[in-house]
Amino acid sequence: MPQKPPATTPPDPPVDRTRQRQIFEDGLLRAAHYWVRLLSSPAGENSDLPPSSLLHAQKSLYRALEFGTDGALAAQLLVALHRPMMFQGYWRVWEDTLRDFVRAAPVEKEGGYCFEARYFLAEICFRMGKLEESLALTQTNLAEAERRMDRAWVSALHDALAEIYVNQDRFDLAEEHARRAYAVAAEIGDPHRQADALINLGRAHLGAARTEQARSIFQQALAITQAAGDRIFAVKAYIFLGHSYGALNHWAEAFACFQAALDGVRSYGDRVGEGVVLNNLGRALLRLGRLEEAEEEIGAALAIHRAAENQLSISTALSLLEELACLRRSETGISDK
Repeated sequence: MPQKPPATTPPDPPVDRTRQRQIFEDGLLRAAHYWVRLLSSPAGENSDLPPSSLLHAQKSLYRALEFGTDGALAAQLLVALHRPMMFQGYWRVWEDTLRDFVRAAPVEKEGGYCFEARYFLAEICFRMGKLEESLALTQTNLAEAERRMDRAWVSALHDALAEIYVNQDRFDLAEEHARRAYAVAAEIGDPHRQADALINLGRAHLGAARTEQARSIFQQALAITQAAGDRIFAVKAYIFLGHSYGALNHWAEAFACFQAALDGVRSYGDRVGEGVVLNNLGRALLRLGRLEEAEEEIGAALAIHRAAENQLSISTALSLLEELACLRRSETGISDK
């Protein structure tokens, strides 16, 4: 009998690589849209997200930049990611991401992301003590906002300049920009920006040793934030109101302000901000002679700062712990020598 020919496997159909790439890109962009929706919810609603979620969202951000056509999606995700990345202390990796985006878009485009990336990068530089770079980025953005006649951004950027100048001890310039920020915010009816401008105006007065004026301004800012339901700027107002009470040596009142700030910052999941408030709470407890409680709060702050590699706040916490050690030595009659 003649043998049957061996069975043959039918050839695979040709691969439609264009279609496969389109499916891949569509999936990446759907993921980016998902993260925009999730992360754009009010502060505090996503505070329980696992840290890996933010890093997945960051990868989607790069993909949106790579496969998006006009940069609009990348800009939306950039804005949505900034606050949780800052709150959770991913400053180093987020700084690198923002630098990548600034380099990728040297020319501003309508709907693009370079403006926001510069603004957020300036904030990180400010938090990390790179004040000159923060100043240059903010001045660049202010010129762009004025060219666009975008009054909301003009107010925000004058406010950012005020904060930078406060930290450079240039209190006259800080006051000038805070007043400009407040005037524009009042014209456009933005209570959140009005409150922050007042806080920076108060900080300028506090730095110039006009403490009673500063305290009054902080109280005004706090009232605005409470009326507007703004938890984030309310925390900031409480912190600096506490500083003004501390400058007046009213440490019980300062402690109450810092405790209110701690309750607020925990309500929306800002871990880095929590560390800053704990430093201040520890300082108030030191001044009140409550050393064991002070050590506990400062130690908790130090752990947060080290996790975030926040060197300025690490230094503050270590200085407070050294002050605490000196107080204990003085209580026991042990000399530093």
